[in-house]
Amino acid sequence: MDGKRPPLKTFYTCDDADRKRRHHKAPKKHEESTAKALGGRVQKASGSCFDAKGDVACVEGGCFEFHGECKTTENMSLRLEAQWLNKITSEAEDLHKCPFLAIRFRQRVLDELASKLWRKLGKPVTTAEQDWIAVPRSVFVKMLEELGEVLDD
Repeated sequence: MDGKRPPLKTFYTCDDADRKRRHHKAPKKHEESTAKALGGRVQKASGSCFDAKGDVACVEGGCFEFHGECKTTENMSLRLEAQWLNKITSEAEDLHKCPFLAIRFRQRVLDELASKLWRKLGKPVTTAEQDWIAVPRSVFVKMLEELGEVLDD
């Protein structure tokens, strides 16, 4: 032998395969549940087609129509990227709709955080909902105006 080792082959365990499968299913489930909860529809191929951008489309809420993206994480935090917001805003404006960003934290993560806070504070802590929707401030103000609950600056 010339002293060189043969290249190592990568072997995946069942746990690795399960983790990868869950990683790909979680975002799809989030898109489907967001579309269902908001009365919209899931875009084909998660919005990667030129004529069907965004993850969820045609969400109607009163006099508002929304178009948005879904982000899911199994971590304890999610780094919000300005690029996402610019993309969502641009795509929604092209369709004359309001942009939104749907965020999902895995319930297990939220429960762990609540448990840590409980131990730290010494009292029960309410676990946050796992699903959140973010809209631009201007859209939120318009929604409040529609409800007749605008706060004066």
